[in-house]
Amino acid sequence: MELEKEGCPLCQVTVIKPEPEPRIVVAPPTIRKIVTPNFDAVTRALTAAKWTGIRDELLKASEALAEKKYSDGCNNLRTALLALWSKVAERLSGKAINLNKSGKTVDVAPLVQALKDVGVPDDVIGLISRTWSLLSERVHIEKKGAAQPPGPEVIYGLNLTLAAIEYLLRTAGNRTPKRTTS
Repeated sequence: MELEKEGCPLCQVTVIKPEPEPRIVVAPPTIRKIVTPNFDAVTRALTAAKWTGIRDELLKASEALAEKKYSDGCNNLRTALLALWSKVAERLSGKAINLNKSGKTVDVAPLVQALKDVGVPDDVIGLISRTWSLLSERVHIEKKGAAQPPGPEVIYGLNLTLAAIEYLLRTAGNRTPKRTTS
């Protein structure tokens, strides 16, 4: 048998040409979850911090994306981002952060302010906030005639979320929390 040189670079399907038999197609196993290079590092850090609920949301997101349930995956990603952002903001500020969840979308202004108060640059805070917004928009498929968001946008959202989570974890680990005075 001879391996044909032209296999699909995206799906990794390779065609094997036996001589003189017909073609046999060898396909890779189905994808069970989507994992990027920093996915494992982030999930390990969340486990070490005992924030397993956030880790579990990322795992659910990964599985949902592999199943092409993009809206569900975006919901898991934004839930993980919001939960971690809240925990980090509370750790950095030394006080509980109450979020207004009365509307359709959570008001993240207190989380933004907590990061500003410890000197996180506005452009970094803006990227985290925009990541939250991107994911929130991709969750609301009822606005788009119940169509799933495009896969490339969702994978982009996954990568932005992991980068934001990694940044927040590093920020929480590198700064001494503020002490409240009573």
